[in-house]
This record gives sequence, structure tokens and C-alpha cells, in this order.
Amino acid sequence: MLDLEKMALDLVSLEAQLLDRQEWTEWLNLYAETARIWIPMWKDDSTLTADPDTELSFMYLENKDYLRERVNRISSGLSVALTPVPRVCHIVGRGHVVIDPKTRDASVKSSWMSNVYHHKDNALTHYAGHYEHTLELVDDRYQISLKKVVVINDRLQSQVEFYYF
Repeated sequence: MLDLEKMALDLVSLEAQLLDRQEWTEWLNLYAETARIWIPMWKDDSTLTADPDTELSFMYLENKDYLRERVNRISSGLSVALTPVPRVCHIVGRGHVVIDPKTRDASVKSSWMSNVYHHKDNALTHYAGHYEHTLELVDDRYQISLKKVVVINDRLQSQVEFYYF
């Protein structure tokens, strides 16, 4: 029998490692076609925006086509702002997993930190926050259907990318 909790935690950890290693194709393979990445903004000191369609977000990528487009911008080398690609190191804390007993889909909540090294500025930027991954079980393997990223430091550099978080 599948250990769904371990599979879910392993997927969240693997995602961070693939981003750190800039293994974009393998990273994309973790996502469902209808996947979304959402990074809401803070309305005030304690309230996040709740709807990416009607309120501001740091980022909202609505399906895998948008993820592919972002990866293409990075990997093509055609974007001057993204060349060279900054180095990133994620640290993900052990998450809390809830498995839906009917669908066997999973929800994983975890904390994270990332360090982003910008070659051009010789600068290291620190980010931290919380993840909420929603995972769908497809053919005995999980795929990410939603990655919600809450960034606790809400004053971000003008240029941020999905792989920073």
C-alpha cells in the first residue's frame, strides 16, 4: 500500500530541490495541467488578499501553460533581467499533511526560507514564509494542483520570480 503522507512530503521537498538545481523540465513535470501558483499580497499587517481574480497578488500563474512560459523566459537566455539566473537555496520545514479519505488527494502545509544570490549585484536576498500545496493523486503519484505561497517579508525586490519561493 502507498504511504501517501510520505509521498506528499517527498514531493514538496523534491520541488524545492529541483528549483535550486534549475531543473526546469523535471520541476514542470510535478505540476498538473490545471495547476496554479498563487502568491497573495498583504492587505495590512495581518490580512492576506483572498481572491486572485479581484485583489492584488505578488504573482498568480493560472495554469501549466503560464508555468511553461515563465520557464521558457528563464531557460532561453533571451531575458536580460534573468541572465545570469540567480542562484537559489530553499530550506523547507517538515510539513503537516492531511489526506482526503475519499479522493486520497493531499494538502501539505509547511514553512520555508529561501536565499537568492543575484550575480549582478553581488547581493543575497532572504525570503521566508509558508507553503500550502494541494496535491492530486493521479496513477499512484501526486501532482501539484495548487501552490499557495505566503511570503512574510512583504517588501520584495522589484523583480521576483516563481523559483525564489
